Amino acid sequence: MKNNIIFICIFSLISISLNAQDTNKVYAKIDKVTVYKTHAQIEKTVQLSLKKGFNEYILAGNTDKLETKSIQFNNSDDFMIMEFSPYSQVVRADKVAEEKLTHENKKRVKLLKDSIEKLNYKLTELINLQIVFRKEKNALENMKILSHPSQVDTISKVKDGLIYFREKITKVNSMLQNTIKEIDEINKAIEITKANLNIILQGNSEDDKLNKTETYIKVNIYCERPIKNAKLEYSYMAGEIYWEPFYDIKLTSNKDSAELILKANLIQITNEDWEDVKLLFSTEEPNNQGQISKLEPEFFSIKPQNYQTQQTKTYNNYQPQQQSQSQQSAYTPKPRELKGNPSVGTLVGTITDEKTGEPMPFVNVVVEQDGKQLGGAQTDMDGNYTIEPLSSGYYDIIASFVGYKKGNKNKIYVSQQGYTKEGNLELEPTSIQIDEVVITSYAVPLIESGTAESGTRISMNEDKFYSYSIADEDENQAKKSDAVNDLPSESQRSLIGKEYQVPMNYSIKNDDNAKIIPLETLKTNINYKYYSVPKNEKVVYLSTLLPSWEDLELIDAMAKVYVDNNYVSQTWINSLQTQDTLSIPVGKEKRIVVNRKTSKTKPEKIGFMGNTAQIINTIILNVKNNTQSIINIDVQDQIPLSNTESITITPIDKANAKYDEKTGKLTWDLKLDALESRIITFTYSVNYPKDKEIIIY
Repeated sequence: MKNNIIFICIFSLISISLNAQDTNKVYAKIDKVTVYKTHAQIEKTVQLSLKKGFNEYILAGNTDKLETKSIQFNNSDDFMIMEFSPYSQVVRADKVAEEKLTHENKKRVKLLKDSIEKLNYKLTELINLQIVFRKEKNALENMKILSHPSQVDTISKVKDGLIYFREKITKVNSMLQNTIKEIDEINKAIEITKANLNIILQGNSEDDKLNKTETYIKVNIYCERPIKNAKLEYSYMAGEIYWEPFYDIKLTSNKDSAELILKANLIQITNEDWEDVKLLFSTEEPNNQGQISKLEPEFFSIKPQNYQTQQTKTYNNYQPQQQSQSQQSAYTPKPRELKGNPSVGTLVGTITDEKTGEPMPFVNVVVEQDGKQLGGAQTDMDGNYTIEPLSSGYYDIIASFVGYKKGNKNKIYVSQQGYTKEGNLELEPTSIQIDEVVITSYAVPLIESGTAESGTRISMNEDKFYSYSIADEDENQAKKSDAVNDLPSESQRSLIGKEYQVPMNYSIKNDDNAKIIPLETLKTNINYKYYSVPKNEKVVYLSTLLPSWEDLELIDAMAKVYVDNNYVSQTWINSLQTQDTLSIPVGKEKRIVVNRKTSKTKPEKIGFMGNTAQIINTIILNVKNNTQSIINIDVQDQIPLSNTESITITPIDKANAKYDEKTGKLTWDLKLDALESRIITFTYSVNYPKDKEIIIY
């Protein structure tokens, strides 16, 4: 008897301890999430009932992606946080879901679980009864009606036996069918009850038995007086959150304004659902700020013999190496002047045509890391691009241009500081020609845009825009999937970045499909201008110019261009460029035609001794505006340069072009009336030793 009393007391103490532990476990609600590039700061609140003195609570339900060093509690005048300790806890998914419920829903869950238990008990009874009926049926079917068929009363016994068999087998079959019907009804009732239970728990019955890891925070709170509803606020940083900004640039024909809608493509894999939370998007990177580097003394010294290192800087005169005949015939890019900030990671490169070796302007270049775009730029007239700032690491480079296959270069390492010059790419022209697509419903030639596989033809001067696509329907559907609620948000400048406050709350499930969230809508005045480099390509490109783009405070992001709600092209906005005007390419304009013809004289001996030969080169450019509107077009060409004193290049007639002596570039800013044609002729001379053969590269 004494042992039984001791056992009961111990059991009671254990029960009280367990109940106290369950009571002290609370789940806080997420109120606000500040989303950074790959992290997020999650802010939570929970109501606590505090007694006088020390109170211990366990804050459960926090993501296992939590960074423990980032946990912080807000100050309160009512109580004091004495200490806290985070730790990992493996929990059952269904148990956690039930613990997070309100008191009313917990009662509903208990009622549903009791119903399921009773239904299962009833189901077991019916299954046992079904087994009995089947055995009775088998016994009747195997029963012999007569034991002595040779006796006189056989016919009478057979008749009585058949009547008995018919009555019994009919009754057994009826009861068996009723039992089967009841079993089906019980099973359906169990399925419906379980479905209702899963709706309350917001879970999947297949995952009920799966374990998951959460971060628990044990917190010790001191309070000088009892508080019934004390508000505890805390926050932490969590990983596995990604957001990519992108712009929808919407242009309208016959209007000199554009609308830029900044959107966020957000996905979170924190193993924690965000229910009805405020969202704030930030361009800051809390874990990647770095620090100012320290300058160490640098000394000039005499270079020892046989001393070789890539770090050594030599100041000898440059001696060009001998080139093979194959190397001399190939195109060699001109030395470029490196621009940008060398104190940050900077990727530079040149995009060229694989067949001709000539540089390609207006090429979109992006860098990716683990499938995420982290930067981009557009090549200039010499095919050069610069992408900065980049963190140290390995990147994949992707270059795309209308009429060319995508080029890529993988695993290029970018250092934390200085220039990385491994970004050169060659693009291969595609064999598919857009001209082969037949359009039957337009009256004038249209602008060609997009890629060689798909695109949209538009007319900048017509009210109607005709579109075509030879891509699959999935790609078209993806382009139309951005129809979201474009609500304006509040943006403000933080200390080292920019923040965008989303005006409405969102619910974002763990590992759900990416959410597209509008952040900001901007309007600005624009101009349209045409560009052409007929030496490289006899094509005219239309671009949209944003003269006041600095006032918009744009961020680095991919941009999709729409004209009259028709998708046209994709580009990259580089907010670190130094030009006063931001140029956004729209597409090719086939109604403006450019041609280029070259001619040169035979070498003639000149000079007193006749040791020098001279060639006169003449280039004729023909630009024809076949549209019904006045256009502005920027035409560029060049006069070659010499890298040796024995060859002299002299411009003879620059045709009123803007001339850059360092690069030899000629630029004409032309204004052409409707249907006007303009001819540009420029000449230059080349003097060289008559006994030498010259090449141009």
